[in-house]
Amino acid sequence: MTNTHLSGRFVKIAVILVVLIAALLAAFSLGRSGRDSDDSLSTSPPAEVGEESPTVIDGVPVGYARTEAGAVEAARNFGKVMASVSSDADAYRRSIRTLASPEWMEEAEELAENGLDFLADRYGEGGSFSFVPARYRVTRYSEEAAAVELWGVTLLSGPKIRGIEESWVTGTIELVWIDGDWRVAGQASEAGPTPELLTTEDSRSVDQLDGFEEF
Repeated sequence: MTNTHLSGRFVKIAVILVVLIAALLAAFSLGRSGRDSDDSLSTSPPAEVGEESPTVIDGVPVGYARTEAGAVEAARNFGKVMASVSSDADAYRRSIRTLASPEWMEEAEELAENGLDFLADRYGEGGSFSFVPARYRVTRYSEEAAAVELWGVTLLSGPKIRGIEESWVTGTIELVWIDGDWRVAGQASEAGPTPELLTTEDSRSVDQLDGFEEF
């Protein structure tokens, strides 16, 4: 495969992944204003959100504390839901409507449709991609609104491609406190940073992943 073909393929992936938060790539420029002086992304889990686990509605964990830790946990869960798409289109649409704030609902539904169309077109029936957050950073917080950056990897697969594709992304989730809970009010994302991989040969083939389930 030529470099031109490779470039074209990854540009196409980058364009569509912006649709679905942290799994979604684009040329968004994440604003630097309001960031903490420490630019490192934390690997530590947030403090306890509450004594009880969030309630799951339409596949979306909801019910968070009105605290910074609660906002981090909401952003982490919402990011995973938004960027984890399977062939169950109706379930995905319901989950996006559940996590979206009223002012972001129309845009969220449009982005969801674009993502589903891309999934079917590029990866085929039964295709999926998912987002696994590795680190986070709170860039803004108040009791009314918050912004949390998530850095992690998207894994993409389906019957129309061989093997598994991956992309590392940094996404920002904008949250608002409404009706006693956090909801998504906006999102943006960009590619990278991508970790440098060790140059070792795989001892197991992709086929040996058959039977593994997504978390």
